[in-house]
Amino acid sequence: MLCPKCGASIAEETLFCANCGTRLKSDIFYSSEQRDNITQPSSQIYAGFWLRFWAMLIV
Repeated sequence: MLCPKCGASIAEETLFCANCGTRLKSDIFYSSEQRDNITQPSSQIYAGFWLRFWAMLIV
């Protein structure tokens, strides 16, 4: 098998090209229904750099 990006010879079962790092196969395939059901974590709030910086100095 040849890498579609760089043309290097690679084994059939490899997931990434060892020469250029191109992903050759995807391990996870989701249907459109499964993709819609994936929830994003909503409990995490991004504090921002400066707030985290000052919190680190206080602790």
